[in-house]
Amino acid sequence: MAYTYKKYAESEEVKKAQEALARQESAKPAAYQSQWQSQLESTLEQILNRKTFQYDMNADALYNQYRDQYIRQGKLAMEDTMGVSAALTGGYGSSYAQQVGQQTYQGYLAGLNDKLPELYRLALSKYQQEGEDLLGRYDLLSKQESTDYGRFQDAYTAWQTERNYLADRYDTERETDYDRYTGDRAFDFDIWADAAKRASAQAEALLAVGVRPSDQLLQQADLASEYVNGILASLAAGAAAQLGSSTGGKAPAKKEASKTLAEQYAQLKAAGAPQRELDKLLNNAIGTTVAGQYISTRVATQIRDSRG
Repeated sequence: MAYTYKKYAESEEVKKAQEALARQESAKPAAYQSQWQSQLESTLEQILNRKTFQYDMNADALYNQYRDQYIRQGKLAMEDTMGVSAALTGGYGSSYAQQVGQQTYQGYLAGLNDKLPELYRLALSKYQQEGEDLLGRYDLLSKQESTDYGRFQDAYTAWQTERNYLADRYDTERETDYDRYTGDRAFDFDIWADAAKRASAQAEALLAVGVRPSDQLLQQADLASEYVNGILASLAAGAAAQLGSSTGGKAPAKKEASKTLAEQYAQLKAAGAPQRELDKLLNNAIGTTVAGQYISTRVATQIRDSRG
């Protein structure tokens, strides 16, 4: 019977390690999604595309406010001045009063122009402050983005570390389990090989003396029935040929000094011969017994019974 073995099957420890690894794999963090990226891009675009400072007093709300105020106050002052001049001249209007009133009005407008340097500096300061505010906003958003991404990296690293640990544990468990399996298989094969070797030796010894081994022994020795039948047929044919040549085709008469193998075996056994001598007699039966002796199935049975 040829050697057969069970295929490798993972142990419970290996299966548990594999399941733990699979659970960790399924818990992999999702790809990082920034909640600040759009604001960062928008702020950066404002910084990069910001126009160079240019002061336009007509577009300056503060300048327009001052202008309206100075015009209004200039008109009032002009009217007061003209009124005073008219009173001095007896209540009659004169070119002098108008001239004095116009000068007063222009004086107020000149005061508005004196405000322009101050208004320019205020507008420039505002422009610079807006730029600094944009830079500050971008820096704040960048820090928040870095904080969030750092947290994601920490979580991902922790997950990866645990995944690698579980993967190593699974590999170790499986390698150890498979080594144990191959070791057990090799041990079983050695036992089978030793048993098959002993069974083969026993079967060959029985065949050498014309005894057919049992089916169980043949199976253990992995000997095919065709092979066994061939050996027995060859021995029987050889024995028959020797009998025919020595007796001229007649059945031989038993001589007193000649004993069959069964008789020799029984005699030695009765005399207390060691088992190794009895086995040696059977193993060397061909060539040591009477030439041409044919061992029938009945005699072979008797030999086996006597050994028992």
